[in-house]
Amino acid sequence: MVGSADLEANLGTEDKTKEIDGRVIIQGKPLSKLFKFLTVLFTIFLAVWLVSITFTILKAPFMTAFWAERTVDAEASPLSKDELVDNALVGLAFVAGDRNAVMPVGDDETISYPPDVVSHMQDVRTVFEGLRIFTLFTSLILIFLFVLLVYRRAYRQLGTALLVGGISTFILCLVVAAIGYLNFDALFAWLHSLFFAEGSWTFSADSLLICTYPLQFWIDMGASWAIMLATACLLSVVAGIILRIKRRKTSSARTLFSAPFSP
Repeated sequence: MVGSADLEANLGTEDKTKEIDGRVIIQGKPLSKLFKFLTVLFTIFLAVWLVSITFTILKAPFMTAFWAERTVDAEASPLSKDELVDNALVGLAFVAGDRNAVMPVGDDETISYPPDVVSHMQDVRTVFEGLRIFTLFTSLILIFLFVLLVYRRAYRQLGTALLVGGISTFILCLVVAAIGYLNFDALFAWLHSLFFAEGSWTFSADSLLICTYPLQFWIDMGASWAIMLATACLLSVVAGIILRIKRRKTSSARTLFSAPFSP
């Protein structure tokens, strides 16, 4: 191993930034407090981004169509299964911000959406719009931090952030999935209470909205989200491990070939 005195000698006075043993050296000192802060910040934003980006994928029309085909309650509705599936896609388009999406509005809640349902769908649309902006914001911040760490060749720190961010989010995913498995109704109600006023999201069992999006639909969508999130977390962990191993091997090879020439 090269001692600290040798490291300082190898740095020289003309170099302000070098990488030794997988560490970024700035002006002869280990990774600065700023870069430690950026690494922690990257880890936090990565965890938040994994949750938001997988939810964005969950909102894709093919996901709604896939689960609506299997869960719409045609037995409790005067509408056919195909009509309910089409209504599910129209509802998704509306909350996703498609201004051309026209929902069936009327007084009969079994075949149309009365004012209270329309109001709830508009609330959902507002939440989805906020989520879209939030996902875009976190994506831009994450890209900026990624480019900055790569530019400074802080690959080991980047690998650690990918590893820790993936593991922490995966643990959170397991906890929420376990709660949903044990008591999905309570989890569903709690999540709705975070974004909607009490009483504004409960409707009759034979209403068009409930027949289109029954409880089983949300259970299956929630399970799909958990699987996607867990997969994204595992990919992040694998990428972090590979990056750390690669930098360790590179640093070991550099030390091996440079050691004989050290004074």
